[in-house]
This record gives sequence, structure tokens and C-alpha cells, in this order.
Amino acid sequence: MASGVFKSVCQDILEPHGVKVGGYRDEIFEKICEEEREKLCCQICYMLAKDAHVCTNKHLFCASCIYAWSLTSDSNTDRCPVCRVSGTYSSDDIITSQLNSMPVRCVRCQWKGQLGDYRCHSHGLEDAGVDLRQAHLPTIRSRNGEVVFPDLCSSLDFERTVEESRRRHQRNYMNTQLAFIEGQNRLAFLLDMFEEDLQRHRDNLTSLVNLQRRYNREQLSEIRRFENELGEVTVTLNNLIEAVNNDVDDVAHRLRRWELPPLTSPVYSISDAINNPTTLQPAPPLLAGRLRKSPEVL
Repeated sequence: MASGVFKSVCQDILEPHGVKVGGYRDEIFEKICEEEREKLCCQICYMLAKDAHVCTNKHLFCASCIYAWSLTSDSNTDRCPVCRVSGTYSSDDIITSQLNSMPVRCVRCQWKGQLGDYRCHSHGLEDAGVDLRQAHLPTIRSRNGEVVFPDLCSSLDFERTVEESRRRHQRNYMNTQLAFIEGQNRLAFLLDMFEEDLQRHRDNLTSLVNLQRRYNREQLSEIRRFENELGEVTVTLNNLIEAVNNDVDDVAHRLRRWELPPLTSPVYSISDAINNPTTLQPAPPLLAGRLRKSPEVL
């Protein structure tokens, strides 16, 4: 909740007056080691301290950050955010001088130089914003030129502004919660619809599988029936072949029983008989007589 109020103070009180809360961005520095960065880092925004100020225990802050901290109306805003010591925040000239001498570059053009000169550069002025001491903000009495704080006890405007910011933050939080609940309900509704569609497709697929299985069973039955019929036809053909073979054997047996004499005439081929019928000789008398007596052979 405190971070939300701090953000509201920055957006609703300081930024409308041109004050940009926070320190210097790391990307503008040419080179800086991690150990040096930790030494020069603000304990609120964790950026390199802009207009460095320290508490009595030497905890380092940006002037704008510690100023915004004092406006959050928390029970400890009149104390250091780190060690909770009360008192003023004095400017640290040593750290400020060290930072001003560090090499930097402009990320929006080709300018390079020291941080102290960058604040006079056009883009550096835009990044710096309005100086905290030049902003028209109600404050308590000056503390020997140190960073001054708004009089939260006597300044009703600040109290009202902070309270309105807190209420607006609460409303935004409630709206976010309602939107989240509505999103959950919507998601649950979509999941239900998806589940219904999935079940319907699953049922359709099951029906198709059952139809395919029934069709396959019918086809299998038809194939088996055809196989049985083919077997019956095969048996019938085998019986016919066997009967024909028996008839042939019977005819051959009868022919052998007649004891026909061997043919003494020359044997002619069928083609010779067709081409020259005069060469054919009449059948022997004995064979002709037997054929007349046994017409059933013919």
C-alpha cells in the first residue's frame, strides 16, 4: 500500500509541478563498476543519486525521492526510510562532486562529457526536470538550506491531496479486483463452453467409430458368406470333375473290353484326311459290326 501511495504522490503532486522523482539512469554513464554503483545508489529508487542527500547515519537518497517519501503520510515519513533516525537530510557535496566528474553520454545524440555538463545539455535538462527548490510547493520553514518538507500537520491541501490519492488508489484497486473477478467468471464460462464442445465432438467421434465398426462387421459377414458360397461352388465343381473322370474311365474300360484289333492300315493325320479324303480307308468289318451292335457308346 505504501508503494502505491508513493507512486500517487509522484504522479499527482510532484510531476504536475515538473519534478521528476528518481536518480540518474545507468545507461548514460560511460563506465561504472558495481562496487562504485552501490556506493552512489539511492536507497529508495536504487538509481545513481541525483542531488545527493544523506541522513545523520549517512544513508544516501535523491532529494526528490526523500521529498516524495515525506508526503506519503505514513507514521515514519519524518524518519529515515532505512534506519528510522529522525532529523534533517544534508547535501553530500563529496558524492555530488564525484558524480559530476563522471563521464557520461547522451543516449539521444552524440554528445559526450561529464555529468556536471550534461545537466546543461538540452537533453540533460529534459531528463532532470524542474529543480525541487524551484517548484512551487508548500513547505515548512527552511532547515538551514537543507531539503525542506511539506508541513503535513498544517497544510490541509497536502493532506487532502494525499487522502484523495489514497482513495483513488483504493478505487483503482477495487476496480482491478472487480475486473479480475469478471475475467475469472468469463474464463470459467469459456472453459464450460469449451468442455461442452469437446464432449460433443467426443460423442460424434464415438458415433463415427461405432458406425465404422458396424460397417466393418457387415463387410466381414458378406465376405464370409461369399467365401462359403465359393466353397460350395468349389465342391460342386470338384464333384463334376470327378463324375466326368469316372465317365471317361468307364468309356475307356468299355473300349478296352471290346478288344479291337490293331489297325493295319497306315495312320493318317487329321490334316491329311481333310486335304486328301481319298486316302481314307473304310473301317474294318469287325469294328463296324461292333459299333452297330453297341450304339450306346456313341
